[in-house]
Amino acid sequence: MTAATQLAVIRPDRESRDRLEILTALIDGPGFDPLFRSDVIRIPRNHPALHWNCLISGCDGYIKRQELCANHATRWYEAEAAGMDRLEFLRTAPLVKARRRLNAPTGCRVPRCGRPAERSMLVGVCTFHRNRWLEFSGSVRVSDDDRFERWLSAQEPCASFGRCVASCCDDLARSPLGLCEDHEKLYRRAGRPGGARLPANWFRWFERHGQRVLVDYDDESVFRRWRREVQPAACPGQISLHGLSPLIRAELKWGLFSYTQRSDHTRWWMHSILRVVRSCRGLACLADVNLDGAGAHERMIVNEIRRDLETVYVTPSESKAAGYIDFEHFGRRISKLNSKFDLTLIPQRWLRDLLWDHLADHLRSVDNPRGRNTYFAIRVAVQELGAFLGAAAPAAGHDPALLAAEHVDQFVADHRRRARDRLPALRPSYNTKSPVVTDVTCKNTFDVLRRIMRAALEAGRTEPIGLARAFVVAFPTGDKRAFRPRSPYTDDTARALADPVNLGLLAQADVTDRGVRDIWETIIVTGRRAGEVVGLRLDCVGIHNGVPLLWHDQTKVGNYNEAIRIPDYTYQRLRERQHATIARFEQRYARTPTA
Repeated sequence: MTAATQLAVIRPDRESRDRLEILTALIDGPGFDPLFRSDVIRIPRNHPALHWNCLISGCDGYIKRQELCANHATRWYEAEAAGMDRLEFLRTAPLVKARRRLNAPTGCRVPRCGRPAERSMLVGVCTFHRNRWLEFSGSVRVSDDDRFERWLSAQEPCASFGRCVASCCDDLARSPLGLCEDHEKLYRRAGRPGGARLPANWFRWFERHGQRVLVDYDDESVFRRWRREVQPAACPGQISLHGLSPLIRAELKWGLFSYTQRSDHTRWWMHSILRVVRSCRGLACLADVNLDGAGAHERMIVNEIRRDLETVYVTPSESKAAGYIDFEHFGRRISKLNSKFDLTLIPQRWLRDLLWDHLADHLRSVDNPRGRNTYFAIRVAVQELGAFLGAAAPAAGHDPALLAAEHVDQFVADHRRRARDRLPALRPSYNTKSPVVTDVTCKNTFDVLRRIMRAALEAGRTEPIGLARAFVVAFPTGDKRAFRPRSPYTDDTARALADPVNLGLLAQADVTDRGVRDIWETIIVTGRRAGEVVGLRLDCVGIHNGVPLLWHDQTKVGNYNEAIRIPDYTYQRLRERQHATIARFEQRYARTPTA
């Protein structure tokens, strides 16, 4: 076999190995949070992104509803029915005894002892040394710390039984059976599959004399299968990745880390994360997870991790070949727009590549568009041209060398006719309803195509693909829009907008008290855009030199922290809304919001 033939041999395992190497390098890098490097991830209480604990101080229950554990949520519904304030409940609710272990297992306090401490014991020693202390002091309790410390220093350490043999666990085994304390309990609850057992009085007759303790089985293969399939022991805030394939382990670590790095992340519940981890057992990678029948939160978590992984796995050139552009490759995130921007509805590969390069130039620029409508308008224009070339150009427009200026003239005439007669567009739609060409979309299409073609000509992208200069420069600018001056409200309309009765009806419709009336009145009084008012910060109003002012961001034109004068009435309404927002925050999170 020649060297060239060897290079051409398909290696189905290569992709997984390459991906694992990439993720391993990223996880071992200095920018990765060490919290997520271990195969047993222990999330601390009140973590900024992954907090799992109940809002009641000292409670270790998982959040279930309204930021409360199941026990406290039930008590809150009873207190709410009795008329208690939520903030008062959060401050005075009694603790509920946890049914799960609260801390990670620790080793015996005897120096160099390799066995785990019993969690039920306050002295923190293993079973062997617990019995020795009982013989020495007559009690398992410690009344004299100095006496206990002297006793500890005089004890001989015990040899370790090794790690727990359960595939999902790395705790110390507490007996020759090879299971930790938690998995011994789980093994008994499961009915002892395989019948694994130790000899009677094994410590007295075997270990004390230095003899090896042999484990007896009814069926060892059944016990081994149980070891592989058993789930991790429940522990608040702990995510065990033991027993997973190396690739899927690295993918989950990277997904959890990426989630914590986002400022506008969704809410991941700890119990949902654990369900996702359980569903990954026995699989090679996260792409193999079957989401049919999964809950909404589990689907959301898996899809978000897959999206973050695709940014790592797929290079920009590969996304270009696949027919989409990923904004994350350029460090951009467009509000309310998927980071994977699909371009596959453009049939001609050369035209799709020109659009990809044009969008990439936008995303690299300091003045890149921040609104999703700009990207939609650019894609729509190129799709329209691609659909026309596919129907009327030689070779369906796939060979750019066959295109000339006359094809542009035909496209322009056809598109203007469609705008004039309100005919459907040629391009396919992502929606079921067929789009209609209007004067506005016609102008936008011509302007966008002219910019794309001129930019490609200046960047030297047209000559390598054989696209004629005459074709490029033939695209016209859009027709001038008919000037339609905006007239002010009529007196009747202004009276209706400010009518207290109508404003009262608007407030009544706001059953959750989100401030709809305040938003509407502020828009009418200030003339600001709806998004600028909805997105006001908590400290948006103030009085300077006796004049009430409103600070807002004019994001569409790039002006931030702009101040305008507002009436005293509007100022007072916004101040009341600030107090209501703070009270709502305190009732939900049991703390005062920071600046």
